[in-house]
This record gives sequence, structure tokens and C-alpha cells, in this order.
Amino acid sequence: MKATYLTHTILASVFSANCYSQITLNGDFEYNSGVFCHDNLTNGSFNTMMDDCFAFGLGNELDIQSIHCGLSSPASGKWFISLATNAYSFLTDGVSISLNSMLTAGNTYKISYFEKADTSQYTHTIDSLLIGISSASSMFGVQIFSSFPQPETDWTNWTRKSFLFTAPSTFKYLTFKNKGNVHGWNFIDNVQIEFVTSIKDNYLNSQFEIFPNPFSLQTTLQTQDVLCDAILTVYNSFGRIVKQIENISGHTVVLSRDNLPAGLYFFQLKQDNKVTILDKLIITD
Repeated sequence: MKATYLTHTILASVFSANCYSQITLNGDFEYNSGVFCHDNLTNGSFNTMMDDCFAFGLGNELDIQSIHCGLSSPASGKWFISLATNAYSFLTDGVSISLNSMLTAGNTYKISYFEKADTSQYTHTIDSLLIGISSASSMFGVQIFSSFPQPETDWTNWTRKSFLFTAPSTFKYLTFKNKGNVHGWNFIDNVQIEFVTSIKDNYLNSQFEIFPNPFSLQTTLQTQDVLCDAILTVYNSFGRIVKQIENISGHTVVLSRDNLPAGLYFFQLKQDNKVTILDKLIITD
């Protein structure tokens, strides 16, 4: 196979994505008819009260909460929602959030949101939180990410999560649900989506080559900058970490395929808590 050399100049310290044409219609849950706090809502009651969001889980006990409920302050605005996993049946809540337009198959998007688990009130366990994309408001659809929310240490203690994924087809909804393996209670707020169009760097020009790309067995990343204790992280198209190399020093990193299936991947090189390189990889058979 003839080596393909890709030379890039990337401005990076943070990964910043230009976005257009794609937003969540009520990802911060501010558009609702709530007046105080509303616990253990059936799917029908939740759907009546909350604009552009739809409950679909078998748990049938979603909560629309504000600071007045006495459980937490919102991550932003006045409202947030919480999803329960029943203590006896392990049935879970689920919610879909409308997008203003369909996702485009093959496009890359960035999802960000705030999460935390509550272990102080009715449960002392944490259930996993699953994120998906769906063509219908009444079903979870295709899973693109999973998380294990951490308990709050105080009312303002939210964790911001973000990840990349490539849309495999056209979808209209982002979905969230608990996994249902244990009794749990997860809070979410301020869900946002961005269409990734460029990678920019505020601090550092980093020139690098990666060859070959596409590759089938291994590829080599070479940078003009001297690396010291850098970390290379590889993500699949759903934003999950599939490989990581730590303690990188020098100018060259060799990345082996190992057991990764063919497909599209993203990688980032991080040094001194700054992302200096972010780009795509393609693995072929």
C-alpha cells in the first residue's frame, strides 16, 4: 500500500466546533408549564407539561425539578429533570429531546450535557445513564454513549460531559434513559448538540503527519513538536474511547490496530492538559 502523507496545521488547546443548523429545541428544559416541582410524573403528564421533550420509558415516574424542590439547583436556568430506575421492578425512565432538524448521515456532531446522581434521598446506588439517537420520540433508538454519573457533593455539583459521534443515518431526537441494572436516580440538564465543521487551536500551531491513513495494521503519527508525557486517545464514531497510549515522548507515535474493527475513528493528542492535535483515522481490512 502506498503511504499517504497528510500534513496539517491545526490551531488547538481546546477542541472548538463551529456549529450551525443543529440545536436542541428544549435541551435545558426551561419551556414547561411547571410551577413548583413535579415528582413521579407519568409519561403522559410529563409530555403535557414539557415542550419538545417526550417521556417513553416503562418506569413512568419522571421528575421536573427546580431549586424549590429541595434536592438540587439547576446546572443552568430554573429547571432540570431526573430519571428514576424503580427499586423493585428496575423499570427505567426515558426521555427524547427534539432537534430542530434531522441529523445528516455521515456528519460528525458534538453532544454536551450536565449530569449527576442522587444517592442521598431514596437510593444508595448509581444506575448508568445511556444516550441515544432516534427517529421516533417514543423509543430510545441507537445508543451512542454511556456514562456513570457521580453523586453530588452539594446542590451545585454537576459534571459536564461531552463526546463526538458520527450519525449513521437520519435521526430527529436525542434520547436519555437509565440502564436499569440497579435502583438509581439520575439528574440531567442543559443538553446541547453542535455540528462539527472545523478544529481550531487558540494557542499552538502543531504541524504533524500521519501515514498511512487509511491503514489496516498500524499507522505512525509524527509531529514537529517534542512530546513529553503526552496521551494519545482514540474514539470510535460513537464517541467511546477504544484505545489510549500514555507517557508518549519524542516526535513519533506508532498506533497499532490490534482488535479494532474497520471504520471511522477520531484521535486526539493531549499534552499539559491541552489538546494539541485532533483528527480522523480510517481503518480498513
